Amino acid sequence: MEICEVRAVGERADAEVYAEATTRIREAGAVRPEIVRLGQVIERLGTMADRIRVEEASPREPVPDWLADRLIYTVGMAREDVAALGLQEAVDLWAEHRSKPH
Repeated sequence: MEICEVRAVGERADAEVYAEATTRIREAGAVRPEIVRLGQVIERLGTMADRIRVEEASPREPVPDWLADRLIYTVGMAREDVAALGLQEAVDLWAEHRSKPH
């Protein structure tokens, strides 16, 4: 049994990385017929990956400094928690805080 490790590093578009790996393995298979099966497996992975569609997340609006400061210094949130918020989440948290009796 021979174990082959296949790595593809870098930016890729759809199943492009699998197509490149398949091409390389086919070329190597001319010299080493025992790796032809590996090429078939990678080609199949590429076919499956090509059907997967990932929706891009819409860009998150940043929290303005004044609102971040109020959430940190008035509400008492941790700076890293505020940094992870989107604008709407931050506004909702501030509104919730303001609606409570103090």
